[in-house]
Amino acid sequence: MATRIHKNPLSLLLLLLLAFSFSHLQSQACHEQDREALLGFKRAITSDPSRLLRSWTSSSDCCSAWEGVACDTASGGRVVNVSRSGLVSGNDFILDTYMSWKFIAHAFQSHIPQDPRPHCTSAITAYPVLYLPLFFHHSLRFLNWVFSGNNLSGSIPSSIGKMVSLTKLDLHENNFSGTIPESIGKLKVLEYLDLSENQIFGNIPKSIGGLSKLVLLYLNSNRLTGSVPSSVSGLSSLQFFRLSENKLTGTLPPSIGLLPKIQRLIFENNLFTGKLPATIGHLTTLTDIFFSNNRFSGKIPPSFGLKGNLPSWLSSSSISTLDLSSNGLKGKLPTWIANMTNLSFLNLSNNGFFSSVPEEFKNLSLLMDLDLHSNKLSGHLDTIFSKNVHEPLGHFNSIDLSNNMFTGSIDADVGEKPVMASIVSLVLSHNPLGGSIPKSLGKLSGLEVLKLRGNGLSGTIPMELGNAKELEIIVLSDNNLSGEIPEKLLNLEGLREFDVSGNRLSGKIPPHKAIIPVSGFMGNPGLCGSPLPPCKHS
Repeated sequence: MATRIHKNPLSLLLLLLLAFSFSHLQSQACHEQDREALLGFKRAITSDPSRLLRSWTSSSDCCSAWEGVACDTASGGRVVNVSRSGLVSGNDFILDTYMSWKFIAHAFQSHIPQDPRPHCTSAITAYPVLYLPLFFHHSLRFLNWVFSGNNLSGSIPSSIGKMVSLTKLDLHENNFSGTIPESIGKLKVLEYLDLSENQIFGNIPKSIGGLSKLVLLYLNSNRLTGSVPSSVSGLSSLQFFRLSENKLTGTLPPSIGLLPKIQRLIFENNLFTGKLPATIGHLTTLTDIFFSNNRFSGKIPPSFGLKGNLPSWLSSSSISTLDLSSNGLKGKLPTWIANMTNLSFLNLSNNGFFSSVPEEFKNLSLLMDLDLHSNKLSGHLDTIFSKNVHEPLGHFNSIDLSNNMFTGSIDADVGEKPVMASIVSLVLSHNPLGGSIPKSLGKLSGLEVLKLRGNGLSGTIPMELGNAKELEIIVLSDNNLSGEIPEKLLNLEGLREFDVSGNRLSGKIPPHKAIIPVSGFMGNPGLCGSPLPPCKHS
């Protein structure tokens, strides 16, 4: 596309301000206190290469002449909104501009009211247009501070604890350093705290457990050390918790299993040690766990259910990604698996499951990736290929059912089923399916990988398969296929692996550009031509 987006270290900016008295003010163009506060903020800007504040001069009216400033004349010309767009467009680009400001305690105390009495309230939008309108009312119902994606530096001042009406604090993707102040625990109505992608170091303060209204806590991509405080059990409203990409150590506290609303725990890429707390297995609202690249040890707690039958508590969970591959699971696939309607990724491979796939499986209308390979599953594949779709989601991306005991030929119209429209990888190898290769597979326009090794297939290789132009890997070996190899199939542009060995194919191998080893054609007595010996002329 012609449009390019350039993202500078800092997105855009601005705002701030105001704290004020309640005395009745006569209507006027621009309130003097607001004008001085904004000029003070402009003086604190260390870099404004795009001249976003060029119209902010002491000789002009801030309500009528300053770009990005809006006032409420009914309240005496008070400034109610400050915003400066950071997107400058040209003929063939969009440029993300920025300003720089050293964020220090003095600036915080001088230019931003610690706990203002407001006139009206409003939510805010941020990035790439960073703006923080402080609308005031006599009782502050909510207040958001968003300075994300800028070049702000310095430390977060302890005086931030005086902003007791704050509900949103977003300082991610800046250059803040220093520690998280203990005073942050005083922000009792805070619902959103994002300090990620900075240079913050030190411990997570124990006081953070006092933020009982907090829904989102992102501290990832910093330099935090120490352990997770047991006080996190006080985060009774928390749904999204991210500590990844830090240097956190120690064991996870059992109290982490007392978060009644938690959905995501993302703690990967740290230095955590010890056993996983058994209490995590009791978090029924949990949808995602990311604990990779740590130093955990010991057995996975029984509360996680990874051996024996699938734990029934999963039926009432809202998990979207479930990977229980390579465990000691066994038994039948339960019908209640259909209750897990949020599933988009399911991997139960390399276990001991037996039985057919229950008919209720069709209800997993959001499922896109399915891996059941290396079990003892049986029955027909139609239940899987006829799964419901919740448009625009729920179309299969990948299916791996290899090394099972599925039987019955592949449906002739498999390539026309709605759930298969977007599939990229289809692996059915080593199942006693029988039947022939459906011509309709050629209608799968996004198919890249097709593996049908050892399926007891007979008949010819349909030339229609060559219509699946994205195919890169085709494995049809160890079957009972006969006839010639379609030239169109062997000359697919992206073909990098082709194996039809161990069949009953005959005729001359079509000329092809792909580099295919001899082993890909071996075991077909009737085949000849490069890379096999040349054909004998009668």
